[in-house]
Amino acid sequence: MALRLDIEAPVATITIDRPEQRNAFSDQMWADLAASCETIASNDTIRVVVLKGAGSSFSAGGDFTDFARLTTLPERQAYLRRILAAYAAYERLPIPTVAVVDGIAVGGGCELAIVSDIVVATERARFGLPEGRVGLYPGVAAARSQGRISARLLDYLIYTGHIVDAERAKDGDIVTLITSSAAVDETVNELTGAIAAQAPRAMATAKQAARALRAAGSY
Repeated sequence: MALRLDIEAPVATITIDRPEQRNAFSDQMWADLAASCETIASNDTIRVVVLKGAGSSFSAGGDFTDFARLTTLPERQAYLRRILAAYAAYERLPIPTVAVVDGIAVGGGCELAIVSDIVVATERARFGLPEGRVGLYPGVAAARSQGRISARLLDYLIYTGHIVDAERAKDGDIVTLITSSAAVDETVNELTGAIAAQAPRAMATAKQAARALRAAGSY
């Protein structure tokens, strides 16, 4: 499968495994992401979720060839609804999520990082929202970034389509921690261990409160 779910309680790992396409999401992969999140949410042994990419990319976002094949407005609307449902399922997870970005994270891949609770990036990480080049708008980033990342950086990424490195992304609050590619596994293991040691009900309450405050514009 191009999107894998591996559970070794207390950690669930979602791997975007389509390296030949820079881990771009096919239509089916968005559905698989939503299904994986449902599986995780129903398993009370899981305390933290890790989202990562296989190979040298995190994710190039949606596979534009899938979208380009859709010829009618209803088809395109249904496709976008499936994507939004995947993001919603990921955001609704009652446990902390950690995106591990070792390589490119652009378009929908950057948006997945933005909606994650914690982002660990390596020195190879690159972030961008170049959707405007193909006539699209990064609606998830615009709608979900409030209280998470710098509005100045968001505007810059959307209006220019430029790609920024991990340091610039950290300055703009997309990235939480920067580590080396060699040390990323150790860093993530230490982080997930610390999260798993927290009381699960407290973490679920914290996530619920954070979502509510962001929605109210006061976070």
